[in-house]
Amino acid sequence: MRGGYVHNKVLIPSVVCHCRAAGAIVLLEHPVQADRRKGAVDLLAQLGPKRLVMEVENSCRRVCWDVEKARALGANALIILVPDGRVASACRREVRRLLAASSPQEFCICILTLGSVHQWLNKYFRLFSTPIETSASKTFFKESQHLLSIPKDNV
Repeated sequence: MRGGYVHNKVLIPSVVCHCRAAGAIVLLEHPVQADRRKGAVDLLAQLGPKRLVMEVENSCRRVCWDVEKARALGANALIILVPDGRVASACRREVRRLLAASSPQEFCICILTLGSVHQWLNKYFRLFSTPIETSASKTFFKESQHLLSIPKDNV
């Protein structure tokens, strides 16, 4: 993976674990081509028909390119993971500027810090995950165990 220590060992692995725990297929450094430019997204998570693209940024310089890559992949959501509120504010300004000058937004764009990303992922994956089914072998009590049996002699 490209990026520094914090990118590769702190930010991305925790998000990968979260996505895989929800049942998503996770691809790292997934290649993408948009408008004759080639690149890669840091993380692509797919759960059923839904696609989530995540980019880790330390500044707002590449935010417009991140949006183009997510569009090219047909993402339902783009998460731009940033280290702090200052970078988040700068990235939000860039995204507003981009969206004001381009076509309407086809997908959700969120600019979040690491703690907020985990909260957002909990809500996002809850919307699309399949319900948990319990099998008969995992049921602890059966109805017949709760019934009292009274001998007929004592009636």
